[in-house]
Amino acid sequence: MGMFDLPANTEKVEDRVGGSFLVDTGVYQCNIDSAYFGISKGGAHFLHLSLKTPSNVTVNEDMYITNKQGSTTYPDKKNPKKQYPLPGWTMANKVAMLVLGISINELYELSEEKVLSVYDFNAKGMVDTKVPKVPVQLFGQPLGAAIERVRENKRKANPAGKYVNSAEVIEKNQFRQFFDPTTGLTLSEKEDPTINEPLYLVEWKEKFAGKTTDRVTEADPSLSSSAAPAADGAAPGGAPNPFAA
Repeated sequence: MGMFDLPANTEKVEDRVGGSFLVDTGVYQCNIDSAYFGISKGGAHFLHLSLKTPSNVTVNEDMYITNKQGSTTYPDKKNPKKQYPLPGWTMANKVAMLVLGISINELYELSEEKVLSVYDFNAKGMVDTKVPKVPVQLFGQPLGAAIERVRENKRKANPAGKYVNSAEVIEKNQFRQFFDPTTGLTLSEKEDPTINEPLYLVEWKEKFAGKTTDRVTEADPSLSSSAAPAADGAAPGGAPNPFAA
C-alpha cells in the first residue's frame, strides 16, 4: 500500500461549483512553476504547488494530503462509516492525474531531492533549501486552474499561543478546481465517456468570475484590535480555447 493510498471504502468526490500579487477570481491557463512535498510542524503531509498565470502572476498553495494522524480521509458527519478523501488529497491527486496521468502516490514515489527557494518563517523570506521530495516531472507543465480571490482575517497567535482571527484583513488566491489544459475538462469529466465539453469550467466561470469571496468576521476578543491585478488573457492557439473570457 502506498503512502497516500485511500482506503478501499472511500467515497468518490464529485465536482462542485460551489501570493504576492493577486488575480481576480476566474479560470486561467497556467504553467507549473514549481512543486514539492512537505510536512507541517503538526505532522500533516502536503503538496506545495506554484502556478504561473499568463500575466506572470504566481499563485501558491499548500494542499494537505493527510491530516496530523497521517490519514488521507475524513468521516461523514452523519455516517462515520463513510470515508471521503481530504479536499487537499483530491486537489493534489487531480494535479498528478491531469498532468502526468498518475496518482499522487505514484508522483510522491517518483519525487527526488532538490534545492529549491522556499519561504522560511524564521528568515521571513525565500531561502535556498534542500527539499527531500520534489516532483520535477511537474515543472513547466501546463495546467488549467479555477482560482478564487478571497478576503479574510489574518490569523495571529493570542497570548495563549492559539492562532485566531485578528482584525487585520488580507486578500489571497486559492485553487478551487483544476482542468485539462487543452480541453478544459475536469478529471471527473475526463473519466466520463459521455462528456466531451468543459461543462464545469463554463458553469463555474459564469457563476464566480470576477467576484471576491468575503470571509471576514469579527476579530477574536483574545487579541487587541490592530490596525489592481493584471488581466489574464487567453493563450493563443488554433482550437477553441475553453479558458478564454
